[in-house]
Amino acid sequence: WPMSSRAKPRDLVAKRRPHLSHKNFVRSPLRFVTLAGSSITMNTFDIVFAGHTYRDRITHFGHEPELVVGGSLMYGSLTAARLGARTAIVSKMAEADRDLLSEMESAGITAFIIPAPITSEFEVIYRSEDAEDREFRQPKAAGCLQLAEMPDIKTRFLHLAGNALDEFSLELIEGLKQKGYTLSLDIQAFVRQPDAESHQMHFLDVPDKREIVAQLDMLKLDITESRILTGKEEAEPALEIIADWGCPEIVLTRTDGVLVRANGRTHFQPFTNRGLDGRNGRGDTTFAGYMTRRLTHSPEESLLFAAAVASIKLENRGPFNGTLGQVEERLQAR
Repeated sequence: WPMSSRAKPRDLVAKRRPHLSHKNFVRSPLRFVTLAGSSITMNTFDIVFAGHTYRDRITHFGHEPELVVGGSLMYGSLTAARLGARTAIVSKMAEADRDLLSEMESAGITAFIIPAPITSEFEVIYRSEDAEDREFRQPKAAGCLQLAEMPDIKTRFLHLAGNALDEFSLELIEGLKQKGYTLSLDIQAFVRQPDAESHQMHFLDVPDKREIVAQLDMLKLDITESRILTGKEEAEPALEIIADWGCPEIVLTRTDGVLVRANGRTHFQPFTNRGLDGRNGRGDTTFAGYMTRRLTHSPEESLLFAAAVASIKLENRGPFNGTLGQVEERLQAR
């Protein structure tokens, strides 16, 4: 599984990472921490992304399959780190595959590994030129994260960056909320439900959706997921319904841009991309950009920033590899 060659060490970010050492932790040469049933309070991060790291097989419309490291956790954490946020990941995966995290390590991200027998795998096939008609399969899954497995990390935001059902549970979400985290979730981790035999991904309603959403401080979803959850075709009425379930801040992406529902109002910002080579990871990048800006800015200002970040990413395959300066330039040009 080839790694991207675009990653470059970020000395400034790396210097801000906390030093990790504890007798119950095993530290690899790449500064990874393997969790071994113990917990330790670490220095504060800005954003922690939890979920699975994936081996992805992506087939773009009209192209041959491409093997890459993928998953919401990867796309989101690299975006946040490259925008200057103090970032960590909690990844459930096989320890033997920790080299899959090397691009994240190069970006200064601290990685906590929850050992699993296997590493998750995902397949994406784009059936249309606009990249909206997609087919998904999940041949392998590392298993559901358990509350007892989660490290005791201090962070401004904790984002559950899942790709499919059984990465997280309502019990885990409730337990993390009780610990006092400012918690967000990618709802695709419940809407995407793989068939046990074919591994084909089905997009289905979520029985516990109201209970799940009520635990969250922020929610990420796209227009397809909002339609499934609410039965509403248009984004605005769907967001109003979901907000009534108890989540105060909701970010929704669609083909033309991103919407935010916050403080009883819905705001929209269009994407300004000039290509669609980077469609995979659009929502993850948008939400990571939003969270990074939200650390210090309002929902409205964070929306503008997130749309600019995603627009840059949409023009290039792989994770966001731009700079804060490029994002500012994109904002000024809108």
